[in-house]
Amino acid sequence: MIDLLKNLPIFQDLSDPEFDKLGKITTETHYGKGDVLFNEGDRPDAFYVVKSGEVGIIKKQDSGNQVLATLVSGDFFGEMGVIEDSPRYASAIVEKPSILLKVERSDFDAMMALNPSLAIKIMATVARRYRANVSLEQVFHGTTSTPDEEKAGKVFVVTSMTGGGGVTSIVSNLGFELAQKGGSKVMVIDGSVQFGDLSLFLDVIPRLTLYHLTEETELSYDLLEQGYINKTKFGIDLISAPLRPEQSDVITGDLFRTLIKLLAPHYDFILIDTYSLMQEPVLTILELADDIFYVITPDLPSMKNCRLWFEVVHALEFTEARVHVVLNKFEIEDPPLPKEVIEENLSRDVFATIPHGYGSVTDCINKGVLICEDLPDDPVSQGLMRLARHTLTPDEPDNEPDQATQDSWVTRLKKRFGVA
Repeated sequence: MIDLLKNLPIFQDLSDPEFDKLGKITTETHYGKGDVLFNEGDRPDAFYVVKSGEVGIIKKQDSGNQVLATLVSGDFFGEMGVIEDSPRYASAIVEKPSILLKVERSDFDAMMALNPSLAIKIMATVARRYRANVSLEQVFHGTTSTPDEEKAGKVFVVTSMTGGGGVTSIVSNLGFELAQKGGSKVMVIDGSVQFGDLSLFLDVIPRLTLYHLTEETELSYDLLEQGYINKTKFGIDLISAPLRPEQSDVITGDLFRTLIKLLAPHYDFILIDTYSLMQEPVLTILELADDIFYVITPDLPSMKNCRLWFEVVHALEFTEARVHVVLNKFEIEDPPLPKEVIEENLSRDVFATIPHGYGSVTDCINKGVLICEDLPDDPVSQGLMRLARHTLTPDEPDNEPDQATQDSWVTRLKKRFGVA
């Protein structure tokens, strides 16, 4: 059993003790001719290795069923669907009496959750394999990628592994600054597919979302213009996350890959909001980025999560040089954790600092406005403006003092308690 599991490319970096853990959740099951293991479009519940017999992988076509492959002893299938949580792109039917090794998705997920180092190894292998090969699903959906010769717009991803870090505020206001002050054409995509709030922050009620895109048979920029691209009053365009959490299940990394390819020739900047989990489609979004802004808040849990995130980024072989740390909600005067301490702890420089808002950001959200538009002199707005300038000209030094350092302690207390 272990020898067969060692043949799977996704497990190529595992040690013998880690294979022992995998072996404990693997079962050997007998199947008869004609048994259906799963149907096209099913949610993935397991992956398989053929010990003996034959299994056919079958795709429905207009002209009838097409046999994509006949799998025999030593072959494996279904693993990418389990890891990416994407619907089955074809059916699997037993063609001869077979003995299969089966790993249930629930057991596999539990093993990954209990063994973070093992999870990082598997994700790293999957990322390398994904970049090196074109999946069958891409082939059949016509989303095979070509060299980025047509790509024009830069892709910026804003992410954090700590909830409440201010990712959505930064995406929406940074997009506004790049569009209004930088004169750029900006698209923001809500990649926080379960509980995304970008449409709320941008005061938009979307009619069509990423969820509806998954129901389209063929994607094109013309199609996106027919209701998927929402024009906002802030001069930036938006593609919204699904309106309900359960609709996120069908959204895959391939959808974002196709979106970027279609949008990049039409925009100067594409900003993508993400959620705090290292799984598909977030991994694909990170892979697509030209630059990544990792948002950290000045507290120990956030720093711990940031260090772990960089370990994953390193394991997945993303280029760390394009990752920038953004320090948000920072106490300029008398900070509990000084900026120098944070940089020393993370072993990297802070790219930009955004002061604490003391309720001003929340007030603007509740009013349906962006703080950079409504309160341009607020210290938070000033910090976001500097971030936009850094984004446009990253090599220029920032010699402007933070506005918050000029405030008296009385003014800061008034802001903190909402009486300014």
